[in-house]
Amino acid sequence: PATFQYYSPLYFLIQVIMFDMALSYGITEVSCKNIAECGIIYGPLLNNYDMAYRFGQISFLLLEKLDAKLYKAGCYFIFAAFISHWKVHYSESLNYYDKCLKSALETGDIENAVYSRTHKFKHMLYSGSNLNDCRTEGEKVLKFFKEVNISFLEPSIRIFLNFITQLQSTYDYEKENSLLLETLQSQNIWFLCIFGQCNLITNYILENIEAADKWNTFTQPYLNGATGQSSMPDYYMFQSLMLIKKHEKASRNERKKIIATVVKNIDKLKIWSDNCPANYSHKYYLVCGELARIQNEPLETIIALYNKALDSISPSDFTNMKALINELIGEFWINKDNKFIGKAYIKEAYYFYTQWGAFSKVRMLEK
Repeated sequence: PATFQYYSPLYFLIQVIMFDMALSYGITEVSCKNIAECGIIYGPLLNNYDMAYRFGQISFLLLEKLDAKLYKAGCYFIFAAFISHWKVHYSESLNYYDKCLKSALETGDIENAVYSRTHKFKHMLYSGSNLNDCRTEGEKVLKFFKEVNISFLEPSIRIFLNFITQLQSTYDYEKENSLLLETLQSQNIWFLCIFGQCNLITNYILENIEAADKWNTFTQPYLNGATGQSSMPDYYMFQSLMLIKKHEKASRNERKKIIATVVKNIDKLKIWSDNCPANYSHKYYLVCGELARIQNEPLETIIALYNKALDSISPSDFTNMKALINELIGEFWINKDNKFIGKAYIKEAYYFYTQWGAFSKVRMLEK
């Protein structure tokens, strides 16, 4: 895990060498975790998510065959954080985080217990759970860290709690700068990546596109730190939406670059949407709809894409995305001088932002 957070290419090289050794000299208990980790290579790196999921399942079979209790927590965590969500509704990941925590506490594997609590919290946050509930969960995670006397992931929890605070209260630039200094000093590429991602998302939602652009630029050198995690589709979606906002005032050459980047992102989102529609189709269709809008595609095409974005979300999922999609559809109609339809969608967005708990955004819409 430390190698992954500081220099992920070395981490993947280690896994390939270990897998080769297992093939050459035989399987041991540690091979259970190695096979799961090779699933990360097959999925996020090679885009073979079916094979990645199979590797995860094979690691579970080996756990049972070898009775490798000490490696259960690690295998469950890898499956939850890096494999499951690419193929199956995110509720399966949440379930495996719980299984990881239970197994870790039973075997004294405190490191994976800490990873499980941290990443489950992050997963709740990105999947649109109520922000007040997320804040409560984050505070429980910090309390757990104190109970087990482990603090190496505390910076990530402070980043996520700051993300919540910025969406609920007056934007605190002093706290942002303090966290930035702490994160830079850590030299941990995962901390740096999630800090940039969270600030990109926050500033886009709060309509500060210049700041969102700045945080997008900040994040790009650290993207390897979040390889395989469920936050990556959100990053590429919000990067695309931010660039599309910039498109209107951009020069001709800048517009070409923006379109090229958005098209590349759409290709990524299409792969993820095809592999797991429940988790990622709404992100794909929303960016497609926004691209169609700035390219002046026919009205029917644009509306069909927006509707697919909304319809691909099940009733109890992604409150945050329902809010955002409704807001963008509302803006589209208002810009078409159809304020009656536009305001109806903005009211829906207001309702979902309220349900999500993004009170800073709610206050903006009230004005």
